[in-house]
Amino acid sequence: MTAAPIAPAAPIVLSDADAKLRRVIGPGTIALNAMNVTIASGIFALPAVISAIIGPAAVYAYLICGAAMALVLLCYAELGSTTLRSGGGYAYIERSFGPFWAFLAGVLLWFAFGVLSNAAIATAIAQTVGAAFPAFSAPLPRALLLIAYFAVIIAVNIIGTRAGARVAVVLTVIKLVPLVVLVVAAIPSLKLVAITGGGLPPMSKLGEASLILFFAFTGAEAALTPSGEIANVRRDVPRGIMLGCAGVILVYLAVHVAAESLLGGALATSGAAPLAAAAEIAMGPAGATLLLVGGVISMVASNSGDMLATPRCMFASAVDGQLPAVLARVHPTFRTPWVAILVYGGLCCVLAIAGGFAWLAALASAGLLLVYFGVCLAVLRERMRAKGAEATGFRIPGGPLVPVAGMLLVAALLANANAAEWKPLIGLLAVSSVYCAGRRLMTSRAVSST
Repeated sequence: MTAAPIAPAAPIVLSDADAKLRRVIGPGTIALNAMNVTIASGIFALPAVISAIIGPAAVYAYLICGAAMALVLLCYAELGSTTLRSGGGYAYIERSFGPFWAFLAGVLLWFAFGVLSNAAIATAIAQTVGAAFPAFSAPLPRALLLIAYFAVIIAVNIIGTRAGARVAVVLTVIKLVPLVVLVVAAIPSLKLVAITGGGLPPMSKLGEASLILFFAFTGAEAALTPSGEIANVRRDVPRGIMLGCAGVILVYLAVHVAAESLLGGALATSGAAPLAAAAEIAMGPAGATLLLVGGVISMVASNSGDMLATPRCMFASAVDGQLPAVLARVHPTFRTPWVAILVYGGLCCVLAIAGGFAWLAALASAGLLLVYFGVCLAVLRERMRAKGAEATGFRIPGGPLVPVAGMLLVAALLANANAAEWKPLIGLLAVSSVYCAGRRLMTSRAVSST
């Protein structure tokens, strides 16, 4: 069913649930939360992985992936600057293509990418704590640790969006400190080859490294999911998300150059904690400890930032009647989507206790790439629907160049997915489609019987 044309200047009617939310998030919080969700545990192991593929030429892969992510986030910025309701990519796709495609995008966002990746991060935290304190390696203490951990994050975000945002911002700043210290400590050891890359590597190797690295750049768009709580979407969304994108690119490049300068060829074989190894060379054992602690803080910050963002996708889907209505409840005092936060955090906790979700990492990334494709396409769709109307929000310069380039890039990355990644993704979308159709049927029958 084709939606009727809607000009951007048309008034946006919010649901009663969306209208109850407080608009307290500004561009600084958006930028820091974008950096928080993106710069997660991967940055502490990523330099070794990329260096093993293309050596010091890794800087080119960082630049390619940074530019690619900027294309996608520009599309998010344009759509987000005229979207007042919560949901992020879900809300953008719903506005352009209708509830069915929005529901599938929502499932990919909150479950395939959100729940599973957060459960995996929490599992890594439990493993780190268990290594330091062996008592927590046993099943029951480990489970109690994870329950207490998620209970704190859930409670902070239910108490208030401002409280959740502040925690996410503080943790982001804290986790960036060890990385900044490493970069500063590496300045006396800077090598020209680490900055220039020593020449272009073979294109096949550059493509392989870029594919892996692109996944490490994902997540910044989650900062726009609580759209219904952003103070001024037209002003704050473009500024916040692009500032966050620039921050991610800068941090990734600086950290890799520092590690490459300190470790040289040994970076590729430095194991699971290359930044700790680099810090030990620059600052001794205390430096290694600082970076290991920073890794744990980074994981906690990532979970906390996502808890501020992704439950709003479930909330938006429930507001639209696609998920149970209880998920659309807003707390009367704190004015947060408390049931969605509680259910989302509970699912993350249960799956973290079960453990072992590394095999779903590729599935999560492929699912998110599909959403990216839909968001880029939505930019073109909205421009066609509003042709001739004056733009009321941020508009990407260059006409259709950026969204088309974003779609081509995403398609190229998806083409590298194998059957082991496509099969479970197709299964998830098939089950979700059946559920959506069944829920629509039950709703229509209930309406007709009244």
